[in-house]
Amino acid sequence: MSRGDTVQLTSIYSALTHNDYLELSNIDFSKIIESYKEILPLNNEIFEQANIDLLNLLLAYDLSNDGRTEILTTAKELAKWILDESDNIVDYEINIINYLQVIKRERKLNNDENEKLFSITESSENITCKLGANLLLENYKVARIQFHQLSKEEKDSFKSFPIYRFWSES
Repeated sequence: MSRGDTVQLTSIYSALTHNDYLELSNIDFSKIIESYKEILPLNNEIFEQANIDLLNLLLAYDLSNDGRTEILTTAKELAKWILDESDNIVDYEINIINYLQVIKRERKLNNDENEKLFSITESSENITCKLGANLLLENYKVARIQFHQLSKEEKDSFKSFPIYRFWSES
């Protein structure tokens, strides 16, 4: 992948959009996480792109009418790997929120998971992280207040994230 004059090594799956995950029939979901692991020794910033690709997987899953479990399973593995291995390359709060939003698509969050989110709502300096944590905690009144504190551009951006799915359920 090339950005400007810089060439960055990334997974071949990074070329896919969320629609591609739904429309292409020849995607081997079992190889996605390995494609990132292979690149890691050559590009330790692969986690940023992996995080973007994780969001595309979640968007694809949410749009799938048939609840494609291979997409959610892959998203969960990727989110866990980013959380465990990224060493602050991607913000921990973002990593935990992304991992827990995958889990919330599978089941209700447990007390330990809720405590991690509550900690973010109390200590984060990032309003978007607080908003995401409150959505996952189903604190919709607080989430609405935080959402209204965002600029128009931030609101539009937030609406494009897969976590916004939980807003529409509020």
